[in-house]
Amino acid sequence: ALSQPAPAAPVVTPRALGTATTPPTRERGHHRAYAPPPVTSAPTNPALHFPTDIQALDHAELGGLRLVLPRTTYELTVWGQLLANCLGSFGPAAAAGLSWLIGVEVGERLAYCLELSANRSVRQFLGPRNRPVPAHHAQRVLENLARRRVVDASDPVNRLWYP
Repeated sequence: ALSQPAPAAPVVTPRALGTATTPPTRERGHHRAYAPPPVTSAPTNPALHFPTDIQALDHAELGGLRLVLPRTTYELTVWGQLLANCLGSFGPAAAAGLSWLIGVEVGERLAYCLELSANRSVRQFLGPRNRPVPAHHAQRVLENLARRRVVDASDPVNRLWYP
């Protein structure tokens, strides 16, 4: 009888072995890799500036909610990752003063973001993955902004965001 040669063992490279034992971990909905800000961040990561009345909102406590303002365009990118939405692309508009973004924290965690246009109209006020803000939180934030005269509660555009 003719002898058959023994089948060759498969070649396993360290890279193949590593990917076979540890699949990539990725949270659902996250498809972009994290990248730290560039070393020369001045032109690509400008500081954001706000009108005095909006700046006064930073860290305002609203009974379990806290208003926060982003400091840089890179921070907006981080907010976009946290809320799984497109906030990261708002940097140029925010730096140019065309949009003002106000974060809302519940506890110590960013939960919602409100965008004001330059004429103080609420353009959007949404939570993670662009979901609606719970009515009791939206009411509390919008009433506080109206009381401070940051937004006009009687403006029909703004009324759309009230519960």
